[in-house]
Amino acid sequence: MEPDNTTPHNASEYDQIIRGIIPLYETIQSESVDLVNSVRPDVKYWLDTGCGSGYLIEVALPLFPQTHFILTDPSECMLKEAKKRFENKPSERVKIHTAMGSEKLMPSGLEVKPQVITAILCHHYLTASGRRRAVQSCFEILEEGGLLVAFENIDFGLSRANEIALDRWGNHQMKQGSSVSAVEAHRKRFKTRYFPITIDEHLDLLKNTGFQMSKMFWLSYMQAGFFAIK
Repeated sequence: MEPDNTTPHNASEYDQIIRGIIPLYETIQSESVDLVNSVRPDVKYWLDTGCGSGYLIEVALPLFPQTHFILTDPSECMLKEAKKRFENKPSERVKIHTAMGSEKLMPSGLEVKPQVITAILCHHYLTASGRRRAVQSCFEILEEGGLLVAFENIDFGLSRANEIALDRWGNHQMKQGSSVSAVEAHRKRFKTRYFPITIDEHLDLLKNTGFQMSKMFWLSYMQAGFFAIK
């Protein structure tokens, strides 16, 4: 049976599994929050696209007491998990938006222009044209001077380098308890179920979209973090 979202795991089990799949998963979240705190500590509206179950915003919520958070994801099931996570939080602090991917977001669909957009481990599921639309949508939605933070699985651009990186990633998963068959199934998703691009391609895309500055600020295994300022 196919999972109920773009990841290989159903939304209800995502949180308990993802930490064994993505190396330094919690660090990726904390690095994203730290970057926002460094660049836009005054953020009033923060949109988390591809929010999954909402873990990133749970981390950010107590650190940004004046911020209003908007969460969206392509998967209705993921948004249901996010609603459970924030069911006891004031609605003016956390708003669950309509289910959609970044590529379908439109400025007219939001009541406000966010100063920050986070897109953590979500755009690599898109085709090349879908990714371009997603980044363009984020650019158009952001307030002038706004910050985009994106983490992605990447392609190193050389088959041998990718093989080494996939071997290391598989070793990490087995250390976390994954079976050989599960690791092999995950490995086969590379460029078939998700579609990574190189670091240079990421930076070129951000520049060509119109961002005044874009940089990679984090890299580990096959996950890289980028930020761009409109």
